[in-house]
Amino acid sequence: MSKRSLYLLAFLTLGVIVAAWILIQQRTPTTDVQTVRLFPGLVDQVNDIAKIEVKSKEHTTVIARQGEGWVTESRNNYPALFDTVKGAVMTMAGLETVEKKTNKKDLHSRLGVEEVSTEGATSKQVTLLNQGGKPLASLIIGKNRQSEQGTEPAGFYARRANEDQAWLVKGALDISADPTDWIDKTLFNIASDRISEITIQPAGQKAFHLHRQDHKAMDYTLDNLPAGFKVKSQVTLNGLATALEDLAFDDVMPQTSSSPSRDPTMTTLRTFDGLIATVATTKQDDRIHAQFEFSYDSDYAKQHTPPTEESTGESTATNEAGGKKPTGTPTEIKDAKPNQPVDQEVATLNEKTKGWIFVLPTFKAALLQKKQDELIASLQESKPRVPPLPKDPRVVERAEDNKPKEKRND
Repeated sequence: MSKRSLYLLAFLTLGVIVAAWILIQQRTPTTDVQTVRLFPGLVDQVNDIAKIEVKSKEHTTVIARQGEGWVTESRNNYPALFDTVKGAVMTMAGLETVEKKTNKKDLHSRLGVEEVSTEGATSKQVTLLNQGGKPLASLIIGKNRQSEQGTEPAGFYARRANEDQAWLVKGALDISADPTDWIDKTLFNIASDRISEITIQPAGQKAFHLHRQDHKAMDYTLDNLPAGFKVKSQVTLNGLATALEDLAFDDVMPQTSSSPSRDPTMTTLRTFDGLIATVATTKQDDRIHAQFEFSYDSDYAKQHTPPTEESTGESTATNEAGGKKPTGTPTEIKDAKPNQPVDQEVATLNEKTKGWIFVLPTFKAALLQKKQDELIASLQESKPRVPPLPKDPRVVERAEDNKPKEKRND
């Protein structure tokens, strides 16, 4: 079953999940407080929801159903997290009131349920809409209840939009108005064990290159090391291979013809199995923007794939009997292999990244934008300077005593 089919199946069964969850809540022993569903008919309209709008003073987020999945309209339809969408809908459908609070507008700010457009507002407004744009439920979320004794159940203050009556509501509703909290920020994971070569060309500077001899080599070698210099830190050099490992982003935006073109730092990473990742990074507004392009070099993969028993024609027993050590086996690099053929992996990576500019975390961007002079140190500077020993004044005095005294002619 494809990923899209799973998303569709999950969405179609969302109403069943919500209904079952609410039924369990109803069968749970309760206190003497009488509760009423805040949106009584919403559970029957779950599958009609086509859009979610979340507003705060600082942000506005719109999540829309598109085909078989959900996208973040506020980020140019970048895919949204289905679990986050499902959680928001389930929670909204199951909200229950505990008791009435104020219905006076001038007191709403005390509970944090003032209109979002009010100056200094701390509230958030969540609206669920159907395909035709009709609101199915709209709620203004206020402050959490402060429990002095710590015995009261979790709750928060809220009111239905277009109503003055505020309520103490049972439970918790953690919905963000920041668009980046609705998207999957995980990009991909290209394990450092797979990396064979790295080339970095900083903007306006000469490119430098480092490589690893084979799969078994632990350290990378910096090629064409300038005379009189050495690698400053082997750990730092090796760390460049982790640039694309467990890579996530902070924000995303579409790549358009109007995107600013600046001299980028070009970083190319090759894997032993033929994957080539090319990353163009630029600094804009104190953030590092990155664009990715992937390709596959089958010839390179053939040249750098360790020989197996089949390719060498030798069995393990033969090697052991002959005293020869096997040259690399698939088990030695099992953890470094991708979960799919490399050419398919390249297609998947390009599909996910093409047309997008990603804002990278600072620590990952630093690896992709490293300069050669940050990796090397002068041999002269690295030699420890031995300070001269301090003179002992007593030695000077004894030397003066041993000098022959001049004769005086009185």
